[in-house]
Amino acid sequence: MRSNANEIWNRFISENYKQLVAVARKIHRDAEDLVHTAYLACRDKENVRNMTGYFTQVMKRQVYSGKFGLDHTYNTYEFFSTATDDEQSDVLMLEQMELFVDRLHKFDRAVWKLHVQGYSMVEVSAGAGIPLQTLYNSLSQTRKTITECFSRQAKSGITE
Repeated sequence: MRSNANEIWNRFISENYKQLVAVARKIHRDAEDLVHTAYLACRDKENVRNMTGYFTQVMKRQVYSGKFGLDHTYNTYEFFSTATDDEQSDVLMLEQMELFVDRLHKFDRAVWKLHVQGYSMVEVSAGAGIPLQTLYNSLSQTRKTITECFSRQAKSGITE
Protein backbone atom coordinates (compact mmCIF):
# COMPACT_ATOMS: atom_id res chain seq x y z
CA MET A 1 0.00 0.00 0.00
CA ARG A 2 2.92 2.33 0.64
CA SER A 3 3.94 2.31 -3.00
CA ASN A 4 0.37 3.30 -3.87
CA ALA A 5 0.60 6.30 -1.52
CA ASN A 6 3.96 7.19 -3.06
CA GLU A 7 2.49 7.08 -6.55
CA ILE A 8 -0.47 9.25 -5.51
CA TRP A 9 1.84 11.86 -3.94
CA ASN A 10 4.21 11.78 -6.94
CA ARG A 11 1.30 12.45 -9.28
CA PHE A 12 -0.07 15.19 -7.00
CA ILE A 13 3.31 16.96 -6.83
CA SER A 14 3.85 16.67 -10.59
CA GLU A 15 0.42 18.05 -11.42
CA ASN A 16 0.43 20.86 -8.84
CA TYR A 17 4.09 21.82 -8.53
CA LYS A 18 3.77 25.44 -9.66
CA GLN A 19 0.82 26.10 -7.38
CA LEU A 20 2.58 24.46 -4.42
CA VAL A 21 5.67 26.59 -5.02
CA ALA A 22 3.47 29.71 -5.11
CA VAL A 23 1.96 28.75 -1.74
CA ALA A 24 5.40 27.91 -0.35
CA ARG A 25 6.69 31.38 -1.34
CA LYS A 26 4.22 32.85 1.11
CA ILE A 27 5.68 30.68 3.86
CA HIS A 28 9.43 30.72 3.18
CA ARG A 29 11.85 32.44 0.79
CA ASP A 30 13.21 29.14 -0.59
CA ALA A 31 9.92 27.82 -1.86
CA GLU A 32 11.20 24.97 -4.03
CA ASP A 33 13.26 23.51 -1.20
CA LEU A 34 10.27 23.76 1.12
CA VAL A 35 8.08 21.88 -1.37
CA HIS A 36 10.71 19.15 -1.73
CA THR A 37 11.13 18.85 2.04
CA ALA A 38 7.37 18.67 2.59
CA TYR A 39 7.07 16.05 -0.14
CA LEU A 40 9.64 13.86 1.60
CA ALA A 41 7.74 14.27 4.87
CA CYS A 42 4.33 13.25 3.52
CA ARG A 43 5.01 10.89 0.61
CA ASP A 44 4.03 7.79 2.62
CA LYS A 45 0.86 9.32 4.11
CA GLU A 46 -2.18 7.40 2.91
CA ASN A 47 -5.86 8.32 2.63
CA VAL A 48 -5.50 12.10 2.62
CA ARG A 49 -8.76 13.75 1.54
CA ASN A 50 -7.58 17.32 0.99
CA MET A 51 -4.05 16.85 -0.34
CA THR A 52 -3.43 20.56 -0.98
CA GLY A 53 -4.52 21.53 2.52
CA TYR A 54 -2.56 18.71 4.11
CA PHE A 55 0.54 19.54 2.06
CA THR A 56 0.28 23.21 3.05
CA GLN A 57 0.07 22.23 6.72
CA VAL A 58 3.14 20.01 6.33
CA MET A 59 5.05 22.93 4.75
CA LYS A 60 4.10 25.22 7.64
CA ARG A 61 5.06 22.57 10.17
CA GLN A 62 8.42 22.12 8.43
CA VAL A 63 9.19 25.84 8.65
CA TYR A 64 7.80 26.58 12.10
CA SER A 65 9.14 23.47 13.80
CA GLY A 66 12.61 24.94 13.39
CA LYS A 67 14.07 21.87 11.70
CA PHE A 68 13.70 23.25 8.17
CA GLY A 69 15.26 26.55 9.23
CA LEU A 70 18.16 24.82 10.96
CA ASP A 71 18.77 22.40 8.12
CA HIS A 72 18.15 24.99 5.46
CA THR A 73 21.34 26.98 5.44
CA TYR A 74 23.68 27.73 2.59
CA ASN A 75 26.74 25.57 2.92
CA THR A 76 29.74 25.29 0.73
CA TYR A 77 30.63 21.78 -0.29
CA GLU A 78 34.06 20.60 -1.24
CA PHE A 79 33.36 18.95 -4.55
CA PHE A 80 36.85 19.04 -5.92
CA SER A 81 40.33 18.46 -4.65
CA THR A 82 42.55 21.51 -4.52
CA ALA A 83 44.84 22.06 -7.50
CA THR A 84 48.53 22.88 -7.58
CA ASP A 85 49.83 26.40 -8.19
CA ASP A 86 50.48 25.51 -11.84
CA GLU A 87 46.79 24.99 -12.34
CA GLN A 88 45.74 28.47 -11.17
CA SER A 89 43.15 29.01 -13.91
CA ASP A 90 41.59 25.64 -13.10
CA VAL A 91 41.40 26.61 -9.44
CA LEU A 92 39.58 29.83 -10.33
CA MET A 93 37.16 27.93 -12.53
CA LEU A 94 36.49 25.37 -9.80
CA GLU A 95 35.89 28.15 -7.29
CA GLN A 96 33.43 29.78 -9.67
CA MET A 97 31.64 26.48 -10.12
CA GLU A 98 31.41 26.02 -6.35
CA LEU A 99 29.92 29.50 -6.05
CA PHE A 100 27.30 28.67 -8.68
CA VAL A 101 26.49 25.32 -7.09
CA ASP A 102 26.25 26.92 -3.64
CA ARG A 103 23.45 29.13 -4.90
CA LEU A 104 21.32 26.23 -6.13
CA HIS A 105 18.32 25.08 -4.16
CA LYS A 106 19.13 22.66 -1.35
CA PHE A 107 17.57 19.69 -3.16
CA ASP A 108 19.49 20.41 -6.38
CA ARG A 109 22.74 20.92 -4.43
CA ALA A 110 22.30 17.59 -2.69
CA VAL A 111 21.60 15.77 -5.97
CA TRP A 112 24.58 17.46 -7.64
CA LYS A 113 26.86 16.59 -4.72
CA LEU A 114 25.84 12.92 -4.89
CA HIS A 115 26.35 12.92 -8.66
CA VAL A 116 29.83 14.48 -8.38
CA GLN A 117 30.75 11.97 -5.68
CA GLY A 118 30.00 9.19 -8.17
CA TYR A 119 26.68 7.89 -6.91
CA SER A 120 24.38 6.41 -9.52
CA MET A 121 21.04 8.20 -9.75
CA VAL A 122 19.40 4.76 -9.85
CA GLU A 123 20.97 4.01 -6.45
CA VAL A 124 19.92 7.39 -5.06
CA SER A 125 16.39 6.92 -6.37
CA ALA A 126 16.08 3.47 -4.84
CA GLY A 127 17.61 4.54 -1.53
CA ALA A 128 15.68 7.77 -1.07
CA GLY A 129 12.44 6.77 -2.77
CA ILE A 130 12.58 9.79 -5.06
CA PRO A 131 11.46 9.20 -8.65
CA LEU A 132 14.39 8.72 -11.00
CA GLN A 133 13.03 11.30 -13.44
CA THR A 134 13.01 13.93 -10.66
CA LEU A 135 16.72 13.32 -10.05
CA TYR A 136 17.55 13.48 -13.75
CA ASN A 137 15.52 16.68 -14.12
CA SER A 138 17.45 18.21 -11.22
CA LEU A 139 20.81 17.28 -12.76
CA SER A 140 19.76 18.59 -16.15
CA GLN A 141 18.62 21.91 -14.72
CA THR A 142 21.81 22.23 -12.66
CA ARG A 143 24.01 21.60 -15.71
CA LYS A 144 22.01 24.14 -17.69
CA THR A 145 22.35 26.76 -14.92
CA ILE A 146 26.11 26.27 -14.57
CA THR A 147 26.62 26.34 -18.34
CA GLU A 148 24.60 29.55 -18.65
CA CYS A 149 26.56 31.18 -15.83
CA PHE A 150 29.91 30.33 -17.43
CA SER A 151 28.77 31.44 -20.88
CA ARG A 152 27.55 34.77 -19.45
CA GLN A 153 30.95 35.27 -17.83
CA ALA A 154 32.73 34.53 -21.08
CA LYS A 155 30.50 36.97 -23.01
CA SER A 156 31.02 39.74 -20.46
CA GLY A 157 34.79 39.24 -20.49
CA ILE A 158 35.10 38.17 -16.86
CA THR A 159 38.14 35.97 -16.50
CA GLU A 160 38.89 36.15 -12.81
